[in-house]
Amino acid sequence: NVYFRGATFEGDADFSGATFEGEVYFKPFNDGRHKPTVFKKGANFKESIFNKGVIFKCIFNFSVSFDRTEFNHSVGFWETEFIITKMENLEFFKTKFKKADFEYNKIYKSLSFESCEGKGYFQFMNNYFVQDNNMKKFCIKYCSFEGNVVFTGNFEIDVEITNCEFNEVAFKFNGYNSKFKNLIFENSVFNGKANFGSAIFKHAKFNHTTFEKDADFKNTISGKLEFDKSTFEDIAYFRDIYFGLLSFVDCIFKGMAEFRNKIKSKKELKDMGVNEEILNEIKRYNNIAIFNNAQFLNKHSKIKNFQLSKTSFLMTDVREVMFLYEIEKEKILSHALLNKDFKNEEIYKKIHELFEDQLKDNSVLAEYRNLRLSIENNITYEEASNLHKLEMEFKKKYSDNNFEKIAIELYEILSNCGESVEKSVLWIMLAIFLIPLCALSCNYIVSDRLIASIWIIF
Repeated sequence: NVYFRGATFEGDADFSGATFEGEVYFKPFNDGRHKPTVFKKGANFKESIFNKGVIFKCIFNFSVSFDRTEFNHSVGFWETEFIITKMENLEFFKTKFKKADFEYNKIYKSLSFESCEGKGYFQFMNNYFVQDNNMKKFCIKYCSFEGNVVFTGNFEIDVEITNCEFNEVAFKFNGYNSKFKNLIFENSVFNGKANFGSAIFKHAKFNHTTFEKDADFKNTISGKLEFDKSTFEDIAYFRDIYFGLLSFVDCIFKGMAEFRNKIKSKKELKDMGVNEEILNEIKRYNNIAIFNNAQFLNKHSKIKNFQLSKTSFLMTDVREVMFLYEIEKEKILSHALLNKDFKNEEIYKKIHELFEDQLKDNSVLAEYRNLRLSIENNITYEEASNLHKLEMEFKKKYSDNNFEKIAIELYEILSNCGESVEKSVLWIMLAIFLIPLCALSCNYIVSDRLIASIWIIF
């Protein structure tokens, strides 16, 4: 075993290519109650091999390299300060981890893991990125993690995870949840369960992401939560979520998908630690949900408490989806967008950009029809009736056929588009009374004129 406790390295410390067969400690003398271990100049662990456990609880002042380092047992970075004034970024390049634990570290620069391998448990918990005038990022790219991965903490910087493969991932641990300012997952695969439950996002986007097992987004709070060309192979939970903008564009739900919108009180949001920036984003978009060209392949999927006036299912077949929502008589979102009937011009433009090419009168009419059929299948006829009337109103407005417009107008007058029994009965009774009366009147007039004609002749 090798111990560096309370050591100060005044010059460069070069451990490159070294192999450590026993345990290694870079930590303060007497567990922090005395002076810490400090690297004042460069610390080089390039291509080093650690076959037993290693702990870094120290200060890197100038620079540090872990390129192609192998941690074959376990490594802990605990309360380490990465000041690294010489470096633009803290990088782990082609580093191999058997088990890794990053906790309560203070990081002064951007952090990246590139082409790394995680064979076992990997935890990144409650690390602090020091805020200054320099823009920082936390990037993970071209990495594979075979064990469980845990991310928790408050990420006030941009987080980008691209071209990665994960087994099981959790964004909460022992009561700690995760908060993200900007999070992007791109071209990544989750082979095991992905647990984002209770996470808080200002803006999160999942591009070309595949969830092979359960995707759990229960109780999430988000200003904007967007999925683009992503696939959910198993169950997708979006239960009790609260959002400003929720978007699924070109996504596929192969397993059961469950969506339930739950408005939360200010007290609840405050207790959860949601800041004003995220609250303003939620208020700005005001619970708009978009399912554009999405596919629901499981007939047990459910969508509950989503206002149709704030939800779009353009180019999406929802006939097998169960809808549970409060009755409303407003147009569906796509209809309002097509009419440019939107109060907030800025938000309208941003949403319109998501499916500008598909926003046509025939596609909106198909959306009305699919929604109505889905709601009729759920035996909620009153809601279906409302949609049918709105569908007819839309069809009348955008039809190029004048005869069809007149027919729909009469359909509305006579039976409220087939939805009013009272109107139909009233018109039938009126017809029963008026038709004989008209016939008698006509008969009287005809008879009277006939007699007058005969009298003139003779």
